[in-house]
Amino acid sequence: MKPMSPPSPAPEKASVRGNARKGGLAAKLQPRIERAVLRAVLATPPKIAALQKPHRVDGDPLCPQIQLFLKLLNGVPRPSLADVPLEDARAQYEMICALTDGERPEVPYLREASIPGAESELTVRIYGPEAKPSRPLPALVYYHGGGFVIGSRNVVDAFCRRVALGARCLVFNVEYRLAPEHPFPAAVVDCTAAFDYIHANAAALGVDPDRIAVGGDSAGGNLATVVSIARRDADKPGPCHQMLYYPVTQPSFESESHRLFADGYFLDRKVMDFFMSSYGASGTNDPRSAPMLYSDLSKLPPAQVLTAGFDPLRDEGREYAERLRDAGNAVEYVNEGRLIHGFVAMNFSKIAREANQRAIRRLGAALEA
Repeated sequence: MKPMSPPSPAPEKASVRGNARKGGLAAKLQPRIERAVLRAVLATPPKIAALQKPHRVDGDPLCPQIQLFLKLLNGVPRPSLADVPLEDARAQYEMICALTDGERPEVPYLREASIPGAESELTVRIYGPEAKPSRPLPALVYYHGGGFVIGSRNVVDAFCRRVALGARCLVFNVEYRLAPEHPFPAAVVDCTAAFDYIHANAAALGVDPDRIAVGGDSAGGNLATVVSIARRDADKPGPCHQMLYYPVTQPSFESESHRLFADGYFLDRKVMDFFMSSYGASGTNDPRSAPMLYSDLSKLPPAQVLTAGFDPLRDEGREYAERLRDAGNAVEYVNEGRLIHGFVAMNFSKIAREANQRAIRRLGAALEA
């Protein structure tokens, strides 16, 4: 099948980079104008967005609100995240997530804490559904996405608040070290250490040690399931549930969905190549870099694996869910066919919002089982 053109393919970017170097008022105003236009697009009511011609590739039509969002992103010439200074790429990603995820709900309990990692202190943002719970609560240890290179606890802040309220659990939003400053396996080491500490100190943290789930999106989904495998291999009590949003599971980008959605769907091939080369795991056979490399995926916690219909990572997420099931694990695989990569932080979309609500309900049910 020949890939269908994405909504409003991005124009050539070289001229924009040249203009940016010239500086001047136009260059300074462009980011402000883009933010204002983006806010307006994100506020488009679903009924208005639905007036567009439906966009299909190999399944369900794309969410109309996200279709408008992609038209804006793809229609404004700008350099790829792979071509700008790293600090600019990180700032741009945080800005987009802050806009797409909308208002942050208030939570009764919120604090930042430092916990010991294997090699350095780790910052964790903790959310709770009650200010002073009278009994130990279930918990979710969550790792943000961003290709192991960008992202922070801030990009999933609103989502973690919704999880705390919706699943009635504590949420530990972990800040782990990023590449290329800290290449593989630094993120794995940090995320494993964070889970180990939370489990070992559950009583002091107000957590029920038998009801601690692990989760993450994209790179964070990779880290979450690798943590589950590490706990199994160390013969330690594992998470009670895995909440895996479009996890990175393969060491290469050769699936059909990688071909179909290589450009124009928020996460593109050039950026993925940049992430992988920065992470420093390319060419390694270490399965911690890509869980599909593990020969044994048995005796792992029950999992919900979510993918998006217009995501390059769709097929490898499905294949990982199949591997988990074939190994005898309880798995619920859900492909949200009308969404794109990153929908965990796309509360502006009614369809994404409802998908996340379903995932949170599944988590809540698992924590109460």
